Parts: sequence; structure tokens; C-alpha cells
Amino acid sequence: GSAGTPHGRGSIAPVNASHRVSEERSMSGAVRGALRRFAAALGHPPGSAGANASSSIGAVGTRAMRSFASKPAEFTFGDEDQARRYDDALASQVFRPWCEAMVEINEPVPGNKVLDLACGTGINTMLLASRVGDKVPGGQVVGVDVSRGMLAVAEAKAKNAHSSAPASDGIANPDGLAPMTFHFGDACAEDTPWHECFVGRFDRAYCHQGLQFMADPIEALCRVRSALAPGGQFTCATWAPIEHQPLFLAVHRALCGPDVARPEWGEAMLAPFAWNSSGDTRGSHAEGVRKLEDALARAGFDAPDAAVERGYVYFANVDAAAGVVRAAPFYAELIADEGLYERYVRAVRRRLAEVESELGGFTRVDVADASEGGWGVVEAAKKSGNLKGGDVMAIPAVAYFGHATAPWNVLGTKG
Repeated sequence: GSAGTPHGRGSIAPVNASHRVSEERSMSGAVRGALRRFAAALGHPPGSAGANASSSIGAVGTRAMRSFASKPAEFTFGDEDQARRYDDALASQVFRPWCEAMVEINEPVPGNKVLDLACGTGINTMLLASRVGDKVPGGQVVGVDVSRGMLAVAEAKAKNAHSSAPASDGIANPDGLAPMTFHFGDACAEDTPWHECFVGRFDRAYCHQGLQFMADPIEALCRVRSALAPGGQFTCATWAPIEHQPLFLAVHRALCGPDVARPEWGEAMLAPFAWNSSGDTRGSHAEGVRKLEDALARAGFDAPDAAVERGYVYFANVDAAAGVVRAAPFYAELIADEGLYERYVRAVRRRLAEVESELGGFTRVDVADASEGGWGVVEAAKKSGNLKGGDVMAIPAVAYFGHATAPWNVLGTKG
């Protein structure tokens, strides 16, 4: 089927995981998709009984949508030091596998010109450059982000990517990378009209985990549409609510609980999961899917489609998983008190056990079984020094993927 057509694809859990799957549709094809390859590499072949557990939730039409621009997620991405911590804590084990899945839904080809909105430290930008720069000249990737610290890290990674060693984000053939340029700009603010110099420029566009942080995501999507050539393809991803994210739910509870007693830090950890933080229930993702489709439709895209995707984040152990707070704006204050950080890690251990008893789905993944596609697994093992043996934690996560097409008549309007 086409990239925008949902297919019946179920849980991607490793074979020894107890994974609870609600009825929902998925956008990835039955064979394609990086997250699905991870499961296959870990011994859960596509098409097996455990790998086909979801069904369609039915067509979701466009409807009137309540405003979600009045309270965007608040999570600051400050200086270059914080951006480096963010990249080290989240790039490989959390974001890279999901970026691969998103890109394979909207597969670029060599020579494409591509936009990466909310590019952050260049995790997805580097991946896209490896896809559009090999064999055919003309490929180009443009990254746009509102954090100058993030952009500085992304630019440094891009400059170093053509060295003799593989790039830090796992690009196997750095010499095949397309040119990458980075631009500062708020995705939707009036004073940073980044899109005006890119009208009709791009063949494809992507936004990985950015919409939930934007004050006016519909305006941002309108800008993306204008930057696409007629018929250009756009794909985005945003996390489901924190109730569906065992690791981050445990971190949130640990920060708010009596051991740390910093509820304001716990509230900050909710921001990345704020796309549809109200009006949803743990057993249903219909609101988040509908909201994403509505936003794409209101921005003037054709054939807006959204779906639920299930996958994993990978860490060497619980202590490493607790280190996701290195990306948070309060991290320096947390580690300034050694005793406080130790209490935090102990609290995360207890809260993870608590969340696992509520949600299920945790497992251990043997590193030797993850030689193909298991980038998050391998990086988690590398960071713990057990790359040649042992296993790592695989913790479930859920995201919403959206896909749409820029209209051929280029007359789509906001509202």
C-alpha cells in the first residue's frame, strides 16, 4: 500500500515479553518498518501469532477541534551543554529506532530535498542525509529548530560526519551523506518566518517529537505544507500520553514522590507527552489519533492519516534508564546533591517495578540477537560495556504517527 495507508500490524514485542495490546490501527506495513525489524531480529517473526494482535479502530473523520495552542508543553532546551546531555541520553536508545520507523513510512530516495522540522541535535537529520545523499546528486537536508544549543550540536555532528570513522548516530557510510544545513527558527512564531525562503522547495518533510512543544502546531503545519512541492509527503511523530510510557511514568512518579519531593520537576517530565494529555484513557488512543489527523486537515494537507505505533526504548539497566533526566533542564540541580540523586535512582527502581505490575511488557533483550536493526539495543549495550555479551532492558513506548500530502492545487488553507 501507499505510505499513507494504515495496515494491520500488531505488537512488535520480543517473544518473551508480556505485551498488552489494545485494538488500534498501525501505519507501518506488515513487513516494512524499522521497529518491526527490531522485533524480527529479536526472535518474533512478522506474521507469527504474537506479532499480529491489532485491528482497525475504524476511519476517523475530520471534526471540530478544541484549541490546544493555549497551553503548549513547557520543557526548555537551553544551552549547548544541555543539548549534548540530551543527545547522549536519548539519541540512540530512545529516538533513533523511532526515527527509522517514521522515515520508512515516508521513504525518501536519493536526490530528494528534505525538511527536518524540530531537528534537535540532528538525530533524524543524519538519518535522512544517509538516505537521500547516496548514488544520486542533488540530495539535501535542511534542519530547523528553535534551540540554538541543539543546532550547535547538530552542526558539529554534521561537520564530523565525513571523517573516516562512522558518524556518532550510527550512519554506516558517512561519505554517502547528503549536504545538511541548519536554520534557527520557531516553527510557528511570526518573527521567525523560516518557511518563506523554502516555498515549494522540498520533496518530503518530517517532524519527530516536535508538535507537542509548539504554541500553534497548526500554523507550523501550514508552514511545512507551503515548504513542500505539490504532492510532497509529510510524516510526523508525537508521543502518546505518559500513562502509556512506563519508563517516563516511573521517572515522573519518582520525582514527585517523597524520596525526591520535587513535583515541579515531575511536571516538567510530562511535557513531551502533552499532545493529548487530557480527554484520553489508558485503553484508548482514539483522541490522540483524531487530534493529529484534524491538525493535518486544518493545515490544508490532503489525505491526512494518523495511527498508533508501539515499540521499545532500550537501556543497559535501571540505573541507565533513570539517566534520561540528563536531558531535563533541572538535571544540574538534581546531581548537585549526590544524596538526592541516589534517592532518585532508588525511587525509579521502585517505581519501575510498580509500573511494570500495572502495565506489563518489560523484557530483557540478548545483545547477540540484535545484530540487524537493533540500533537502540546495541547502543544501550555499548554504553554499559557489555556489547559482546549479556542483555539490555527493553521498555515499551507508544507514539502517534501522522502522514499527509501537500495538495497538488497548492490552495490548502488554515482553519
